[in-house]
Amino acid sequence: MRTTYLALLAFSAVTTAAAQAPLGFSSAAAAREDSVERLLLAVPDTASVRAMSRALSARPHLAGSPQQAVTRDYVLEKLRAWGLDSVWSQAYDVYIPMPDTVQAWFLPRAGLGAAAPRAGGAVDRDDAGTGRAAF
Repeated sequence: MRTTYLALLAFSAVTTAAAQAPLGFSSAAAAREDSVERLLLAVPDTASVRAMSRALSARPHLAGSPQQAVTRDYVLEKLRAWGLDSVWSQAYDVYIPMPDTVQAWFLPRAGLGAAAPRAGGAVDRDDAGTGRAAF
């Protein structure tokens, strides 16, 4: 009997708290927040999330690059299409070192007898005798 009474008391306290506005929200602000949350929960579905993921990962979009601006505009457009009218972008300067050249070195691995190309396209034989360059 006592356990049942405590369980009913706890249940009524939870339902009463759920009916009140969350801490820090007025009743009007809580209603507005609730409607935005319901909108956001209703919009995404797996097909649209998959399409957005493919669109965002189609090309590299390094910060500060023209492709990053395309990505920013795509995201802002999607958010507006979902009913979020107060979205914006903020420009600021970020200094990111970007290489202007790329170099690669092929080093033979020790003990593998790497083949090295010669003038005219001839290739030294490796230890296995395949004639393939080992890089």
